[in-house]
Amino acid sequence: MGLRRHPARAPLATHLRGVCACGWRGTGLHPIDWSRVEEERPYDTEIPGPHADWQDHIEHVEARTVPVPAELDALVAELDMRLRSLADDAPLAALRVVAVLERLVGRVGMVAAFHTRADEVPWESVGRALGLTEQEARSRVASYRYRS
Repeated sequence: MGLRRHPARAPLATHLRGVCACGWRGTGLHPIDWSRVEEERPYDTEIPGPHADWQDHIEHVEARTVPVPAELDALVAELDMRLRSLADDAPLAALRVVAVLERLVGRVGMVAAFHTRADEVPWESVGRALGLTEQEARSRVASYRYRS
Protein backbone atom coordinates (compact mmCIF):
# COMPACT_ATOMS: atom_id res chain seq x y z
CA MET A 1 0.00 0.00 0.00
CA GLY A 2 1.53 3.33 -1.07
CA LEU A 3 1.41 6.49 1.01
CA ARG A 4 1.06 10.17 0.20
CA ARG A 5 1.25 13.12 2.55
CA HIS A 6 -1.72 15.31 3.28
CA PRO A 7 -0.73 18.86 4.25
CA ALA A 8 -0.41 19.16 8.05
CA ARG A 9 -1.46 15.53 8.64
CA ALA A 10 -0.12 12.02 8.75
CA PRO A 11 0.53 10.22 5.45
CA LEU A 12 -2.53 8.93 3.58
CA ALA A 13 -2.73 5.56 1.86
CA THR A 14 -2.74 5.68 -1.93
CA HIS A 15 -3.99 2.14 -2.54
CA LEU A 16 -6.00 -0.58 -0.79
CA ARG A 17 -6.12 -4.34 -1.11
CA GLY A 18 -8.81 -6.77 -0.03
CA VAL A 19 -8.27 -8.71 3.20
CA CYS A 20 -10.28 -11.29 5.14
CA ALA A 21 -10.48 -12.26 8.81
CA CYS A 22 -9.25 -15.74 7.79
CA GLY A 23 -5.85 -14.25 6.92
CA TRP A 24 -6.30 -14.02 3.15
CA ARG A 25 -4.79 -10.93 1.50
CA GLY A 26 -5.67 -9.93 -2.04
CA THR A 27 -2.91 -9.36 -4.57
CA GLY A 28 -4.55 -6.46 -6.41
CA LEU A 29 -3.82 -2.88 -5.36
CA HIS A 30 -6.70 -0.46 -5.88
CA PRO A 31 -6.16 3.33 -5.92
CA ILE A 32 -8.00 5.51 -3.41
CA ASP A 33 -9.72 8.62 -4.70
CA TRP A 34 -9.56 10.78 -1.56
CA SER A 35 -11.96 13.30 -3.08
CA ARG A 36 -14.72 10.65 -2.70
CA VAL A 37 -13.93 9.88 0.94
CA GLU A 38 -16.21 11.53 3.49
CA GLU A 39 -13.94 13.06 6.12
CA GLU A 40 -16.33 12.46 9.03
CA ARG A 41 -17.04 8.82 8.12
CA PRO A 42 -14.15 7.48 6.03
CA TYR A 43 -15.00 3.90 7.04
CA ASP A 44 -18.30 4.18 5.12
CA THR A 45 -16.51 4.81 1.82
CA GLU A 46 -16.80 1.92 -0.58
CA ILE A 47 -13.82 1.19 -2.78
CA PRO A 48 -15.19 -1.39 -5.22
CA GLY A 49 -11.92 -3.15 -6.17
CA PRO A 50 -10.93 -4.58 -2.75
CA HIS A 51 -14.53 -5.52 -2.02
CA ALA A 52 -14.84 -7.36 -5.34
CA ASP A 53 -11.58 -9.23 -4.62
CA TRP A 54 -12.87 -10.18 -1.16
CA GLN A 55 -16.24 -11.29 -2.61
CA ASP A 56 -14.38 -13.53 -5.07
CA HIS A 57 -12.33 -14.98 -2.21
CA ILE A 58 -15.49 -15.64 -0.16
CA GLU A 59 -17.19 -17.37 -3.10
CA HIS A 60 -14.18 -19.69 -3.48
CA VAL A 61 -14.10 -20.41 0.26
CA GLU A 62 -17.86 -21.04 0.43
CA ALA A 63 -17.66 -23.42 -2.54
CA ARG A 64 -15.24 -25.59 -0.53
CA THR A 65 -16.92 -25.38 2.87
CA VAL A 66 -19.78 -27.04 4.69
CA PRO A 67 -23.03 -25.28 3.76
CA VAL A 68 -24.92 -23.29 6.37
CA PRO A 69 -28.70 -23.87 6.48
CA ALA A 70 -30.40 -21.20 4.34
CA GLU A 71 -32.66 -19.96 7.16
CA LEU A 72 -29.67 -19.47 9.47
CA ASP A 73 -27.71 -17.74 6.71
CA ALA A 74 -30.64 -15.35 6.17
CA LEU A 75 -30.94 -14.74 9.91
CA VAL A 76 -27.25 -13.85 10.18
CA ALA A 77 -27.54 -11.47 7.20
CA GLU A 78 -30.57 -9.80 8.83
CA LEU A 79 -28.73 -9.52 12.15
CA ASP A 80 -25.75 -7.94 10.39
CA MET A 81 -27.95 -5.34 8.71
CA ARG A 82 -29.81 -4.49 11.92
CA LEU A 83 -26.66 -4.27 14.02
CA ARG A 84 -24.99 -1.93 11.52
CA SER A 85 -28.04 0.33 11.71
CA LEU A 86 -28.12 0.11 15.51
CA ALA A 87 -24.41 0.97 15.68
CA ASP A 88 -25.17 4.22 13.82
CA ASP A 89 -28.34 5.08 15.77
CA ALA A 90 -27.61 3.73 19.26
CA PRO A 91 -23.97 2.66 19.58
CA LEU A 92 -24.22 1.66 23.26
CA ALA A 93 -27.17 -0.61 22.53
CA ALA A 94 -25.19 -2.13 19.65
CA LEU A 95 -22.24 -2.78 21.96
CA ARG A 96 -24.56 -4.45 24.46
CA VAL A 97 -25.87 -6.78 21.72
CA VAL A 98 -22.31 -7.47 20.56
CA ALA A 99 -21.38 -8.52 24.12
CA VAL A 100 -24.36 -10.91 24.22
CA LEU A 101 -23.35 -12.34 20.83
CA GLU A 102 -19.74 -12.81 21.98
CA ARG A 103 -20.96 -14.88 24.95
CA LEU A 104 -23.26 -16.86 22.65
CA VAL A 105 -20.46 -17.51 20.17
CA GLY A 106 -18.20 -18.62 23.00
CA ARG A 107 -20.74 -21.12 24.36
CA VAL A 108 -21.79 -22.54 20.99
CA GLY A 109 -18.23 -22.56 19.68
CA MET A 110 -17.05 -24.51 22.73
CA VAL A 111 -19.75 -27.17 22.27
CA ALA A 112 -19.14 -27.45 18.51
CA ALA A 113 -15.37 -27.67 19.02
CA PHE A 114 -15.83 -30.36 21.66
CA HIS A 115 -18.04 -32.45 19.36
CA THR A 116 -15.65 -31.99 16.45
CA ARG A 117 -12.83 -33.47 18.52
CA ALA A 118 -15.03 -36.08 20.27
CA ASP A 119 -16.16 -37.33 16.84
CA GLU A 120 -12.47 -37.43 15.84
CA VAL A 121 -13.05 -35.46 12.65
CA PRO A 122 -9.67 -35.34 10.83
CA TRP A 123 -8.01 -31.91 10.91
CA GLU A 124 -7.80 -31.86 7.14
CA SER A 125 -11.60 -32.25 6.98
CA VAL A 126 -12.13 -29.58 9.62
CA GLY A 127 -9.94 -27.17 7.66
CA ARG A 128 -11.71 -27.91 4.38
CA ALA A 129 -15.14 -27.52 6.03
CA LEU A 130 -14.17 -24.12 7.45
CA GLY A 131 -12.31 -22.93 4.36
CA LEU A 132 -9.03 -22.86 6.31
CA THR A 133 -5.70 -24.63 6.24
CA GLU A 134 -5.27 -27.53 8.64
CA GLN A 135 -3.12 -25.38 10.96
CA GLU A 136 -5.63 -22.51 10.90
CA ALA A 137 -8.42 -24.99 11.68
CA ARG A 138 -6.49 -26.36 14.67
CA SER A 139 -6.00 -22.83 15.96
CA ARG A 140 -9.66 -21.86 15.42
CA VAL A 141 -11.02 -24.97 17.15
CA ALA A 142 -8.57 -24.57 20.04
CA SER A 143 -9.65 -20.96 20.48
CA TYR A 144 -13.22 -22.15 21.00
CA ARG A 145 -12.36 -25.19 23.12
CA TYR A 146 -10.18 -23.29 25.57
CA ARG A 147 -12.13 -20.06 25.75
CA SER A 148 -12.66 -18.89 29.32
